[in-house]
Amino acid sequence: TVLVTASGGVTPLPVAPVVTRLSPTAGKRGSIVTVSGRGFGAKRGTSSVRFGLKACTRYVSWSDTRIRCRVPARAAFGLVKVTVKTPAGKSNAKSFRVKR
Repeated sequence: TVLVTASGGVTPLPVAPVVTRLSPTAGKRGSIVTVSGRGFGAKRGTSSVRFGLKACTRYVSWSDTRIRCRVPARAAFGLVKVTVKTPAGKSNAKSFRVKR
């Protein structure tokens, strides 16, 4: 028996997600933010979006290139860094201003 794989038996390494844009770039706690980029994965699974130290708990939608979630209720006020974490790694950060 001979087995053949399309990749020659080599499994490509997963690539960390990349955030290219936030829309809007400021908002109150609980407001919906769209995170655009690539490498987020087709389904959320164990992945997450963080606003500074606080992870989102309320997601509206999730796709490989766009995530819509609500700013966490306990996110720090002021400028925070938004990142996406997947099993492949952590993304770059984009700035978001949490308004009072």
